[in-house]
Amino acid sequence: MHPAPVERGRLIDRMRHACADGLQVIGLAGLDELARLLSDQDRPSRVFAVIADPRLVPDDLRSLDLDKFAPVMVALLSGEDHDRPSPDGMPRIPLAQLEKEVERLFFQWQPPDPEIAFEGDSGSDEAMTLREILFVHGVRYTWTHSSDKKITHQPSRYKGPSTVGSVCATLEIIPAANHATVENEEYDLVIVGAGPAGMSAAVSANEIGLRTLVIEERQPGGRAVAAMNVIRNYLGFPQGLTGAKFFKVAAEHVRGCSHVDMCPELSATSLTLDGEYRYTIGVKCENNLSRVSAAMVLLACGLKFDYVIAEGDDRDSENKFREEIHRGPWDITPERERRKKVVIVGAGEAAADVTTAFMNAGCESVTLIGLEVKMRPASRTRLDNTKGVKIISGARVVSFLGNDQIEKVSYKEVGKPTSEDPIAADSVYDLSGGTPNTEWLENHPMKENGFILTDRYLGKTSNLIFETSLSGVFAVGDVRVNSQRRIGQAVGQGVAAVAAMQVYLQEAGADWNKILTNKESQAYKEMEATRAVKSRSTAQAADG
Repeated sequence: MHPAPVERGRLIDRMRHACADGLQVIGLAGLDELARLLSDQDRPSRVFAVIADPRLVPDDLRSLDLDKFAPVMVALLSGEDHDRPSPDGMPRIPLAQLEKEVERLFFQWQPPDPEIAFEGDSGSDEAMTLREILFVHGVRYTWTHSSDKKITHQPSRYKGPSTVGSVCATLEIIPAANHATVENEEYDLVIVGAGPAGMSAAVSANEIGLRTLVIEERQPGGRAVAAMNVIRNYLGFPQGLTGAKFFKVAAEHVRGCSHVDMCPELSATSLTLDGEYRYTIGVKCENNLSRVSAAMVLLACGLKFDYVIAEGDDRDSENKFREEIHRGPWDITPERERRKKVVIVGAGEAAADVTTAFMNAGCESVTLIGLEVKMRPASRTRLDNTKGVKIISGARVVSFLGNDQIEKVSYKEVGKPTSEDPIAADSVYDLSGGTPNTEWLENHPMKENGFILTDRYLGKTSNLIFETSLSGVFAVGDVRVNSQRRIGQAVGQGVAAVAAMQVYLQEAGADWNKILTNKESQAYKEMEATRAVKSRSTAQAADG
């Protein structure tokens, strides 16, 4: 609610953008309109929050009599000109953090008719990702917090583990194929990873009729789903795009792909050559092992958070303080770092955005440590001009120091035999980007420090773009060597890799049907039709 029409419209646009239209956002001018809205018998249980300019709210909230309608969350906007005390201890929402705080209200809401209920650690990275996805899709839920890292859910009709993928499948946010069907299918393409690159490739593969399987260990949409920084380099979204909204749009697109199967609960365990042309991929769901057959494979398995400290340095100190290190973008709360000294491991664009948020919230200092600075020039300039911010490049963290909690961070610059003086730290955030999710590939020669080597990085000029040292196996996205870790780039790579697969099939000549063996796939039928046309043309030319 806001009395000024222009400001009210601007806030409505912000909220619709933040929740990706998963929630209905209604603008009201005052309490009379709110009373009429809540009196609508078809609507009360669906109203989860009222966010109001404090000038519209009386000191005594009992006059609103909200309890008779539903458990409606109420909060006040807070700005420079809104400094009077909140009535009845009502929470304040700073205008600069409107989007994040509304998601928090949605999490705290206790709807009378939840679609699904969770129990477990509500602050884990898994939980934060689930919360973002449920928020942008408008799924009513409750969450009972506990220290248990394993998340469970009810009602019982939703079977399987409470991973991001399984919940998305059971709520039909993304389509999910039957596992038994998957095992018996001869796929033209298997994509390992359902992040931006993998989902983009799936849509492109569908367009050319490739019978495609997408498997994802735990998080459809990739780590971008819960990213704090707004995606600014994606064509068609000049105002920027949140990771959760990107996932929602991508999932809707994939849902309409008739040649694509999604298995968000599967994880890849092995990759072996099956005969001369095809591959067998070992897969696992919980404790059940099986295999799937593929003509071509696309590795889009991305990165995962692992150790900040490299082998050979003081990993025991990281194990000691493992629960204190905030990993990834899920647990970013700037207000918590007010008047504190923060160390961020990593110097990319996400680290730059988080640093700015911390400093705006009154953080005493932020030190970024990374082997390489990968943020935009404008972001680097902004941080260089911010008092209290220091960027240490060409360095890695080697130890965490302290008794019961982290007190200092020790680091070493590349090429120097000894560590520099430790940095005082009240909090540590790992925004380094993580390590490649490729352990399942064992000792494949296409890896370098876990990252996948493709095309020119193999030292050959004959390879197709994004092809690895294994014919018919391609890699895209963050898992590639020297990836720039940009969503727009990953999406483009997914499209380009499928185009390279078309060339791969064409260059196979008469052996194409030893690669594509599923005669029911649209791609097989089109290749067969093309071969028949060429044969007739050749025969006619010979007769003529």
